[in-house]
Amino acid sequence: RLLPFLGIYQCHGLVGIVTEWMNNGSLHSLVHEHQLYPDVPFPLLIRILSDVAEGLQHLHSLEPALCHCSLKPSNVLLDVQYRAKISDYGLTNWRKQQLRSDLQNCQQRNCQDLVYLPPEILEGGLPSQEGDIYSFGILCWESLSRQKPFEGQGTLLDILRGICSSLRPGISEKFIPSNLPERNRLLHLIALCWHQEPDYRP
Repeated sequence: RLLPFLGIYQCHGLVGIVTEWMNNGSLHSLVHEHQLYPDVPFPLLIRILSDVAEGLQHLHSLEPALCHCSLKPSNVLLDVQYRAKISDYGLTNWRKQQLRSDLQNCQQRNCQDLVYLPPEILEGGLPSQEGDIYSFGILCWESLSRQKPFEGQGTLLDILRGICSSLRPGISEKFIPSNLPERNRLLHLIALCWHQEPDYRP
């Protein structure tokens, strides 16, 4: 459930990672491109989320454990059979530097990805497995609602302050349909994943 690195390339001063080609793009596209994917079958979504959980569990079980630090739908890629693989892992040190820069300049930049980070990291804490679980909770909500977290709910700075004070995406029927199979169990899992206290996360 992890996208393997095949190599590294350098071009005009930019460095990139070479991976296998993933035919069906990203989870972000599947969830948000409504014209291309007007209906996403519930079993497919659950299988994708299970793949992500499996990949995350593998990262966390390594010795030493790896934290992803940037789990979001655009970092979940889909192969020809819509099996999910996590990309952009193993970049923790670079992400720490990037995060510091983003937090200092979030008003000048488009830093919407910060909404996937848990409150303790937004407040200056270190990346952790619990932080990845929080991000997984947000990713699950986004996949099931097919909406972007906190969209239209104020400035990014206000939202980040809110996250640190327990603000979370809405779980009413406006966001998560009432006819969703196993709705209550899924929402309970999501609520545990994005719990304010890291120790309560599964």
